[in-house]
Amino acid sequence: MGVLGMRSVRPGAMLLGIGLLSTFPVASPPSPEPLAVFVHPDNPVRDLRFEELRSIFTLERQFWPERRRILLVLPRPGGPEHEALLDRVYRMSCDHLNKFWTGKVYAGEIPAGPATARTTERAVALVRASEGAVSVALAKDLPEGLPLVTIDGKKPGDPGYPLSTRATR
Repeated sequence: MGVLGMRSVRPGAMLLGIGLLSTFPVASPPSPEPLAVFVHPDNPVRDLRFEELRSIFTLERQFWPERRRILLVLPRPGGPEHEALLDRVYRMSCDHLNKFWTGKVYAGEIPAGPATARTTERAVALVRASEGAVSVALAKDLPEGLPLVTIDGKKPGDPGYPLSTRATR
């Protein structure tokens, strides 16, 4: 008899006293997936320091170098991209982020809160439609040819790239 009354009856199966427990494949935790920051094709910005990215995503910085207003397009709340931004960029909960945006609007610091895209396809469409737009999505979900912004000189998937989903939930 094994630990806690379990006996091996065949490789990979255990007898638990009430019946045979069949084997199930053990799911490994999801691997972190890199996020990609992307901009309108006419935007010349192709690299940002992480702190610059944070200032853009908090709208502390509201204009691109050529003085075009930044239009921030955030992924839908609850999605892996949004959770990664909360964790890595904003360093706050979703509720606190909502209060953050409300406070900035009511203080007159920004004209409106950021746009939200429910899907990656919608985020891509919004960014392609507005020269000042910037967004983030899972790198694997973005279409070819969309201008990506490196962060601290690193591309999505490079060692040390700072934006990815969590390894476990």
